[in-house]
Formats: sequence, C-alpha cells, structure tokens
Amino acid sequence: MDQLTQLASNFPVLRKLQQKTNNKVKQEHILLIVIALSIITIVFLPVASLVSNVLCVVIPFQRTVRLLIANKPPTLDLVVFWMTFGLLCVVDSALIVTRIVPFYYIFKMVAMNAIVLDGRVSRFLVDGYKRMGFLVEEDVGKRAKEAVEVLKEKSKHLKGELDEMKDK
Repeated sequence: MDQLTQLASNFPVLRKLQQKTNNKVKQEHILLIVIALSIITIVFLPVASLVSNVLCVVIPFQRTVRLLIANKPPTLDLVVFWMTFGLLCVVDSALIVTRIVPFYYIFKMVAMNAIVLDGRVSRFLVDGYKRMGFLVEEDVGKRAKEAVEVLKEKSKHLKGELDEMKDK
C-alpha cells in the first residue's frame, strides 16, 4: 500500500479529489478506481489505443516538461521511455499485432508505466537497446576532437594538392 500511496502522490489532482470528498476517500483508492476504469475502458471499448497512450504519457510528459523548463538534460529513464513509446507506436500501427496479442494495450500501459516508475526496468531496457545497437556509449567530446583533427589533416592535404596544381 505504501507504493500505491507514493504513486498517488505523483498526481496532485488525486489530492484535490480527496479533499473534495472531505478526506473520506483516500487518494490511493481514487487511483485504484481510475486504474480499474481505465482497464475496463481498454478491454471493452474501441478507444483502447487512445486511452492507453494517454495514460502512458502523463507522468513522463510532466517530468520531461519540468526538465525542459529547468533547462536540464533528460534522465536516462525518460530517454528509454520515449524510445520505447516510439517503438510501440510503430507496433500499434500494425493492426495485426493488436488483434493477435490479447490485452496488448493493457500490457503496453503496464510496461510503459513500469519504465518510469521502476529504475530496474529502464536499466534492463538500456542493456537490451545497447545489445541491439540503438544506444552507443561514447565520449562525444573526444569524437568531436578527433573529427576536427581529421578535418585539419584533410585540409592540409588538399591545400598541398592545390598548391601543386597552381605550380603546374
């Protein structure tokens, strides 16, 4: 229940709803109601994709906007989330996958929220993305310096060739 309380604290609207009920309904219970209604909506209504995508991006969108406003770089879990979300949006467009895999959108919603809420999931995905070649750890500054040196050498070589051509 502590994890549910911690999760509910991420949504100020739940605290406001709790206050509207004169604290008779706790924000954790409101969150459980929202989750249950979301699952029912995803399973029984044809708007599963929309509901799933909206519920997947609420927390990451808030965190991303906060980082952008603070002019800070994105965290690894957010980068992994947006990469995975993009890949799953491509999968969503293949209707055959969503028709063959039962409860695909519920799986997607749970998996995407696990990436943001549990650091172990994002680290697991980072390892997978590295193995597939999507993420490459490099020292960008070192690579940039090497590129500058290569360009300097090439320009010296080209200047030498131009001087030789002028002399002929």
